[in-house]
Amino acid sequence: MSVFVAAGVPENALQAMNAFAQGNTKAKENNFNGAIADFSRAIVWFPDYADAYFRRGRMRLDVRDYHGALDDYTTVLRLQPSNLEAFNNRATAKLKLNDFKGGVEDLTMAIGLNPSADIVYFNRGNARVLLKDYDGAIEDFTKVLGMKPLDAGAYNNRANAKHLKHDFTGALEDFSKAIALRPNDGKSYFNRGRVKFEMRDFVGAREDYMTAVRLNPRLDLR
Repeated sequence: MSVFVAAGVPENALQAMNAFAQGNTKAKENNFNGAIADFSRAIVWFPDYADAYFRRGRMRLDVRDYHGALDDYTTVLRLQPSNLEAFNNRATAKLKLNDFKGGVEDLTMAIGLNPSADIVYFNRGNARVLLKDYDGAIEDFTKVLGMKPLDAGAYNNRANAKHLKHDFTGALEDFSKAIALRPNDGKSYFNRGRVKFEMRDFVGAREDYMTAVRLNPRLDLR
């Protein structure tokens, strides 16, 4: 356990840093509730401790306390208005609470802070699918692929968005690209099989379904 001792540092700051260090140790041990308690102690000692709010918010996401995480990241953003990760993580909490519009807004703010953050475009694409903004989602996944041309996940998720807007040809092409990059991904075969079925390619659909089950017998086919 780390303990900070420093001459000239106020007692409350020392206590806060010690509690923060203990929280990080517990987080590494996957003791999320213990970590939350330590980060909370750090905040009691130093109420504007942005890093403690940030870490407590992360732990609260892990224990599915999404309202608590939302509050913590809102406080981080009050203290650090340009914290991209706080916008990204607050968006996660909002999406878990079915505030899809709010999630997209936070991810858009994060992109404004760093237009090259591919993971934020990826996350916003997923959020836009939840909002049924399929064109916006396709735009975001296309942006990811411009930065990471070999990202199988972006091809897969763009294919899902195309499928949802009934662009079956486009979805088929993207699922095939995802499979070429990640040939052992049973879910992509299953999703491509669904598209082939809707295109009335029943033989191709059956082959993809069989491959999906062969690759992953426990595949969740919902």
